Amino acid sequence: MCSIVSVLMSAAACASMHAGETPTPGRVLHWTTDIRPAFESVICITLVKRDGKQVFQPSIAEAPECPGPLPSDPLLGSVARLLGNRGVLMRAKVGSPSKAFEGLPADVEHLPAAEQNYRTLVLSHPDALRRLMPRLHQVLATAGAACPDCPGPRQLPMSRNIRYQELVPYVLAYLWPVKAEADGHVSMQICAGINGIQEMEAPEATLVDAGFDLVFGNWGAIDEATRKAKDAARSPECEKLDPAARVAYVRKYLSVVLPADPRFQEALRPAIQNLPETGLACSDCP
Repeated sequence: MCSIVSVLMSAAACASMHAGETPTPGRVLHWTTDIRPAFESVICITLVKRDGKQVFQPSIAEAPECPGPLPSDPLLGSVARLLGNRGVLMRAKVGSPSKAFEGLPADVEHLPAAEQNYRTLVLSHPDALRRLMPRLHQVLATAGAACPDCPGPRQLPMSRNIRYQELVPYVLAYLWPVKAEADGHVSMQICAGINGIQEMEAPEATLVDAGFDLVFGNWGAIDEATRKAKDAARSPECEKLDPAARVAYVRKYLSVVLPADPRFQEALRPAIQNLPETGLACSDCP
């Protein structure tokens, strides 16, 4: 079947080129029957106990978090992974799932309805579509396919070049120490609510968005920042300070050492490649 499709695609492309026209895609997929079900295979709801109460727990991930199964079609499997691989960030961008669960008791009977509501919430959210859909069309085009009725943008926005030194303060603002103990224990906030953005004068909204994208769900960057923060908290200079001064010391230390740290740079690199989703491109990022 694959070789037959390849032959037909080649023949169609040749015919179009002979006619002086743009080659048409060899495979047409549709949102309702192909693309949306692929995405939905990595969006699920489970029932969990929290504070002694049963609640709905949303996930955007491949198995085992979401049982799937992924589509057996290789291309649609790649479509599913496009969302599943960035599920932590997408969940954060979609925000609170409470709207999807309104009026639904958290039980097995209402689980399918809650799951479908959350899938609709995710796949209609503008922040999710802005990041997801241009990438989808790139994946489809590479495979010689197209989805003419898919929602959302088809292309990434026009990118503005920024420098690494402009980006770093916004990244560090989401790796935000809030407590540093004398024994080296450090607590860090990595969230949209409590962070270092509030400490900035007139932060730029696009860079705020980019900083969040680079950090949230980026466990490599988070782990390296946490390791460096603990190093700072254990230092003799930090140990003798009062609690507030220790936190300030750790924050300053991270701002000095993290930007040039090879492991931290490596952890950021894949996320930096996704910066065009926010309308930015880094001209000198390591």
